[in-house]
Amino acid sequence: FKLREHSFPAKEVCMAGKWKNGESHGPPRTVTQKYFERWADHLYLGIDDRDATKIKKTIMVQRFGGYQNEYLLAERLPETNSVWDVLQQSPEGGEEFNDDDVANICQPVGDSS
Repeated sequence: FKLREHSFPAKEVCMAGKWKNGESHGPPRTVTQKYFERWADHLYLGIDDRDATKIKKTIMVQRFGGYQNEYLLAERLPETNSVWDVLQQSPEGGEEFNDDDVANICQPVGDSS
């Protein structure tokens, strides 16, 4: 795969498997989790940040057996300070955002409500 200036072999993030009748038929979650995290890392490295701000956050949304909790956020300059202030003040390492945090992050630019 090639994302802007970053490239990586597909075998680092691809594996055989499929979902059938609500069941995974493939590698165990311990393996697929590593592939997902590697995929998120590569996507993050592929974000062009020469005139942008970017961040990779672990936000615990899937709590019961899920592991797809890596979020990549990027914005071209100028920054929306209210968004980045919330994202950068939160501790790293799997924090949980409450509904108010999400509402503040997702508020449209220029909306003062």
